[in-house]
Amino acid sequence: MSVIRVRAIRSAGFVSALLLSTALAAPAFAQIEEVVVTAQKKSEDVMTVPIAISAYTSKDLQEHQVTQFKDLQFSSPSVSYTKTNFTSSNFQIRGIGTQVISGDAESGVAFNINDAYYATAPVDSGQFYDIQRIEVLRGPQSTLYGRGATGGVVSVFSNKPELDTFAADLEATYGNYNASEIKGMVNVPIITDKLGLRLAGDWVRHDGYSTNIYPGASSKHADSRDSLSGRASLRWQPNSKTTLDLTAPIA
Repeated sequence: MSVIRVRAIRSAGFVSALLLSTALAAPAFAQIEEVVVTAQKKSEDVMTVPIAISAYTSKDLQEHQVTQFKDLQFSSPSVSYTKTNFTSSNFQIRGIGTQVISGDAESGVAFNINDAYYATAPVDSGQFYDIQRIEVLRGPQSTLYGRGATGGVVSVFSNKPELDTFAADLEATYGNYNASEIKGMVNVPIITDKLGLRLAGDWVRHDGYSTNIYPGASSKHADSRDSLSGRASLRWQPNSKTTLDLTAPIA
C-alpha cells in the first residue's frame, strides 16, 4: 500500500510540474492588427463596424495579386465578375451587379474613387496603382452611398502625399505577347509638414492575342492594348485640424 501511495504522489507531482512548465512555455496570443476603414464616412476600426467588409491595404493587394477590379472576386466573399459582349462586363456583389437592362436604370453596385462616385467605373480594364486601400462593402448601402448601392460598394483610396519625406518608386514587368507594365510614383514635400505633392503613373501595353485574317481589316490585332494613366495629388495641411486634398488626372 505504501508503494502505491508513493507512486501516486510522484505521479501527481509530475503532472503538476508538467502543467506548470506548459503554462510558462505557452506563447502569448498575437494581438489582432487594427484596420481603419471609412465605410461609415468616418475613420473606425473594421472590427467595430456593423457591415460586412473586406478591407485591403496596399500590402494585401500585392500579396493577393489584385491589380484590377475584377481580381477582387478571388479574395472577396460573395463577389463575382463576368465579361459580357461588346466590351461590357458585370461586377456582382451577392448576386446584384452592374449590368442594367434599360437606359435609365441604375447600377446595383456603387464604385467610389477617393470618395467620388463613378457612374461608369473602368471595371474591365482599369489598373490599380499607388493605392492606399480598398474597401468592399457587401449588402445594401443606400443610406450612405445612394440608391445605386443595392448590392454593395467598392471604395478605392489612392495614396496621399507625405509632408515630411521624399520618396520614389519604379516597377517594371515584361511577359509574352510583348506584355509590359511600368508604374511608379514620386512624393515631394514642398513645405515640410505643410504642403506636399505626389505624382503617380501607370503604362500598360501588349500585342494582340488573336490575328484578324480578313484582307481589308484596319487592324490585324484588334485586342491589343496601349494605355497610359497618371494622377497628381496635392495635400495642404496648415494646422493639425485642417487638411485639404486635391487629386487630378494627368493622363
